[in-house]
Amino acid sequence: MLTTEPLFLSYPVDDIPLILSTDASGIGLGGALQQEAEGEIHNLYYHSQLMTPTKRKYTTIEKEALAIYKCFARMRTFLLGRTIILRTDHCPLCHIMEKSVHNKRVDRITHLIQEYNIDKVIHITGKENCLPDFLSRYANDIDDDLFEIDYGLENKQSILASMIAKLQDSQDNNWDEYLQAVVFAYNTGTHKTTKYSPYELLYGRAPRLPITIRPSHFTFSKPNDYFEQLRKTLRIYQKAAHDHILIQQSNAKRRYDLNRADPHYCIGDSVLIRLPGNRGKLDPRFSLIPHVITTVNHPTYEVQDLETDTYTQVHVSDIRSIALD
Repeated sequence: MLTTEPLFLSYPVDDIPLILSTDASGIGLGGALQQEAEGEIHNLYYHSQLMTPTKRKYTTIEKEALAIYKCFARMRTFLLGRTIILRTDHCPLCHIMEKSVHNKRVDRITHLIQEYNIDKVIHITGKENCLPDFLSRYANDIDDDLFEIDYGLENKQSILASMIAKLQDSQDNNWDEYLQAVVFAYNTGTHKTTKYSPYELLYGRAPRLPITIRPSHFTFSKPNDYFEQLRKTLRIYQKAAHDHILIQQSNAKRRYDLNRADPHYCIGDSVLIRLPGNRGKLDPRFSLIPHVITTVNHPTYEVQDLETDTYTQVHVSDIRSIALD
């Protein structure tokens, strides 16, 4: 709904009631302030925010009431002194301005919004409350491995920044004058990992510099010889670069493993396992109850809880050995 008309926010019109629609989800709050003028609905303000882990434990009615309060607090300058129609898809809140709902948090919120001129509270269906509902939620995460790879972009930015810093004047912010030349130098320089320049991997040939003497003519036996030669060259370059990257990764792993412990456990060993979830600074990192190794498939182990007699699969990095007398 935020990508269809009306696309822009409007100013409120005097002497016409404002319509505030709110909603809450499991993770956030949302609200939309609108006004019906000349037979059309005009959007005045949007509000969206995440709830803290503590507030996410509230009951449904408390979350819905909290959404109302947060929207009133955020839109205070719009709402004070104006007639307000409050819309919610949570029916138990329809009479909060008239009687208690026997909930301390909700009753306190009702008391806090008494300064506003709320004409009525209207219950609407969830289908009619789509906009606040969207504002109270995260967009769907993109589940694609393609976006999990950084492709070395952050490393490239730091390299370009260091190259520009060597060229620009210390007293003059003229770094943009060197940007084009620095990018060209980066793209045409041989990289240590691939043994090729990015230019060669993309175009299948060495870059042509201004001082390069260009041949005056080419001879091909067939019209598509150049294309076939280019495709063959690119295939060779990319295969060689891929092999070089694998070698560098293997070398990096070997250097990392030199200072890394690689413990192995046997069936019957007593161990502690790492506790999942968020912990405080002084909270224990590992279980207080010993576990026993029952199945070995390094680096994954199956452990048995001696107290609850349950079995869990644990990675070796989440295991610590103990000695029991």
